[in-house]
Amino acid sequence: MGLADYIINTCHLLIDAGIRKLHLVDWDANTIEQEEVKEIDKLRISLEKVNPDVDIKTYKSERPGKKLTKLLTEVDLIIDCSNHFPYSILIDQMAKRSGIPWIYGASAGAVCLYKFVNSHQGESISGWLTGSGIPASFGTCSNGLLTTINGIIASLQSTSAIKYLTEKEIKIDQ
Repeated sequence: MGLADYIINTCHLLIDAGIRKLHLVDWDANTIEQEEVKEIDKLRISLEKVNPDVDIKTYKSERPGKKLTKLLTEVDLIIDCSNHFPYSILIDQMAKRSGIPWIYGASAGAVCLYKFVNSHQGESISGWLTGSGIPASFGTCSNGLLTTINGIIASLQSTSAIKYLTEKEIKIDQ
């Protein structure tokens, strides 16, 4: 997972549903390097208070690369909470190469985007993100973010994750 505002909601929903292992990746670690306790560590500590039996590993990196490639050998599913198109494209490429499905999510203003990507079946999101003009029309959070959007995207991502991880077919019209 990458870090965005809705990651807290997503993680709590997954833990409440019984997920017992999470890997959290902060690709913007360099922007918070001066802080005594990094945001990703605050999230881990908060989640461990909810359920101390959950195995949570954190990774900090300025740029995804070898560390993420190695991490992909240890996961069954990727949930993108980075809310950053370049990282989402990179996740898509790495997931497709490794055959790991992933869940895309992003939010800005009063809009959210979501898609379960069946990378293990050759599906890719790159064309959807770059070919349809979504990044240009999606906007930014500069004018604020409707906070209920975070709950919506977290619910969609966690529901899809639970369905996939419990081997139920996903039939959500995406």
